[in-house]
Amino acid sequence: RTSGMTLQTPASADLNPASKTNSDAISLPADQPELAMQGYCPVTVIKQDRWVEGNPKLGVIHLGKLYLFADTDAMQTFLADPVPYTPILNEIDVVRFFEERKIVKGKREWGLKDPTHNRMFFFADEAAMNHFWNEYERYTDASIEVMEQAVREANPGT
Repeated sequence: RTSGMTLQTPASADLNPASKTNSDAISLPADQPELAMQGYCPVTVIKQDRWVEGNPKLGVIHLGKLYLFADTDAMQTFLADPVPYTPILNEIDVVRFFEERKIVKGKREWGLKDPTHNRMFFFADEAAMNHFWNEYERYTDASIEVMEQAVREANPGT
């Protein structure tokens, strides 16, 4: 299912894991893509409901972001089908997107998995997360379709 995806393997994750900020983000050199999920392994989040830091030596660039993985098995799982492990709208807050027509980056601390599709959604704040949770059926299918359409348009002919 990787056709139509912007997927490269493996990324050169030349990162310095020793330099962490208070937000638990790994510092990236200026020429690196944005770090996805603050460097946490997306496969572990979905499969084990745990936030496990990714290994800077195990990276993949997907949809313009650098994903890190806890181990090679997690990386291979992602490469086989990245869709279930990619945060919806590439970490954009779906409530702000649909209700306010604004692109606002969501935060890991306000993230959750929807109970229908088991997909990750990130929100800018607790209010947006709670609004989504109370009315998630309004957002899940629409946001998944927007994401799939964006991937198709970014990769025409594939």
